Amino acid sequence: MFDTKSDFALNKFDKDAIVCPSATGVHIRLTREDFASEEEFPRWKVWSDGDCHGIEKAGRGYYDYCLSLSEAGTR
Repeated sequence: MFDTKSDFALNKFDKDAIVCPSATGVHIRLTREDFASEEEFPRWKVWSDGDCHGIEKAGRGYYDYCLSLSEAGTR
């Protein structure tokens, strides 16, 4: 199961926007209106979905084999 609140999930499941975190931790939504032309949004949406997916997968090797302290205490 994956984290539905992760940056990847928030971006992937919002088809009408590119969702990314800001420096303050608040997520920014870039919509079609934020781009100069109608053709730019789909191009950047595909790129951001792929980029976020790569970042998500890169951390999986480490986190898949870890237990949180709360999970370890219940065993």
